[in-house]
Amino acid sequence: MNWPLDELQFLSFGFLMAHTVPLSHLLQGAVSSSLTCLQLHKRAERVAALLMERGGLQEGEHVALVYPPGIDLIAAFSGCLYAGGVPITVRPPHPQNISTTLPTVKMTAPSL
Repeated sequence: MNWPLDELQFLSFGFLMAHTVPLSHLLQGAVSSSLTCLQLHKRAERVAALLMERGGLQEGEHVALVYPPGIDLIAAFSGCLYAGGVPITVRPPHPQNISTTLPTVKMTAPSL
């Protein structure tokens, strides 16, 4: 695979920092949970394996990721890219307003 130079630089930075700096230190803002780059990479690999093995994901297929903002979304998004999928992020329906938010999710991801 031919990686663009900017991706190689990020990957090498992530590799160098994996054992020493939590991902939360690379991001700004309020942090409710954190992972090192290596931990995020391992979670993304597990997601990719599940998408390919159990989900039968083929390269270029769209994948609806129904997650609230957070580390799980980042891991799922990365795992989808690792597997060759096209991640489509969808905010989950709000439990207090399910009648108006659920139709939006269903319109975005009809197979849910």
